[in-house]
Amino acid sequence: MDWITEQLEFSPKVGDVIHHYCSAETFLSILTHRTIRLSDIQCMNDRGERIWGREIIGQVALAVSAGKAYAADFVRGLAAAIDFWQINSIAAAACFSLHPDSLGQWRGYAEDGSGFSIGFDACAMTAVDRLSSVHCVYDPEDIRKKIEFSVNAIYQRFAGNLAGSGCQWADGTEVLDLGSEVKESAGAYATPWHDRDTMFLCVSLTRALESFKHPAFEQEGEIRLTHIVHRVESGAAFRLESANKKMTEPRIQFRLRNGVPAPFLDFPLPGNDERGHPIRDVILGPKNPASPEQISVMLETMRFPDVRVRRSSAPYC
Repeated sequence: MDWITEQLEFSPKVGDVIHHYCSAETFLSILTHRTIRLSDIQCMNDRGERIWGREIIGQVALAVSAGKAYAADFVRGLAAAIDFWQINSIAAAACFSLHPDSLGQWRGYAEDGSGFSIGFDACAMTAVDRLSSVHCVYDPEDIRKKIEFSVNAIYQRFAGNLAGSGCQWADGTEVLDLGSEVKESAGAYATPWHDRDTMFLCVSLTRALESFKHPAFEQEGEIRLTHIVHRVESGAAFRLESANKKMTEPRIQFRLRNGVPAPFLDFPLPGNDERGHPIRDVILGPKNPASPEQISVMLETMRFPDVRVRRSSAPYC
C-alpha cells in the first residue's frame, strides 16, 4: 500500500458505528434484500466528484518539475495517465457518515427528515470483500499536501526511469497498461512511465480523487465504501465490467434517473458475527411518522435482532 492510500484509508476501532441516511423505501430495500448499494459517484449530488483536486494535481506537477529535465513531459505524461484511468473506470460508492443525527443530512438524504439513519458496525462493513474504505477530505490545504507528497513520489520514479533509460526513447509500443489514448497524449516520452510501480502510484493518486470533496460538504463527515468498475470497448460503445474477473461480483445494474442511466451494484451485507447482521442502531428522522416500537417489531421479524431504535433529537418539522 502506498502513502496516499494509507492516509485516506478508514480504519475503524471495535465498536465504531457509521450511519447511512436514506429514504423509507431504501431502508426497506436494505432489510428485504440484505444488501448495500454502491452507485456511480458521478451520479451523486456533488458536481465535483473525481474532479475536485484534479486541477491541484496539475498545479503541483508544474511546481514539482519546474526547472528540471523534461518538466513538460512529466506534466503531460502524468495528466495522460490520470485521464486514462478516469476515462476507463467508474468508481461506485456507498456513503456513510460519522454523524448519526445530523439535521443537514436528514434534509438532504432522508426525505427531508422523514427517512432513517441506519447505524452499521464499522469494522464489519469495512471488512467486506472487494470493497475499499476511505474517509473524505475537505480541507483544500490538506488535499494539496497529500497531492504534493504523491506527485513528488511519482516524479522521483519518473526521473529514475529516465536516468535508467539513458534517454533512449521507445516508440511507445511497450508502455505498460496504457492504451493508444495515453500513447498519443504522452507522445515519444512515454517510456519513463513503463514501470509497474510508477503506474501503481498514478492509479493510487487517481483513486484518491474519490476522497477529495468540496469544503461545502465538510459537515457530512463522510466515509465511503468504494469499488472500481472498468469500461471495456464493446461494439459501437463500451460495456461496464468488474475490475476483478477472477472473483464473483454483484451484477452491474442500472436505474434511470430523470431518463439518464446510472449504474449500481448491490453488495451483500456481512453477517458473520453472533448477531448475523451488521446493523447496530436505527434512528428515525424528526418527521418520520412511525414509532420506534413499530420499527423494532419489523426489524425483529425480518431477522435483524437486538437493534437499538430511537427517534432523532433534532427539533425539525
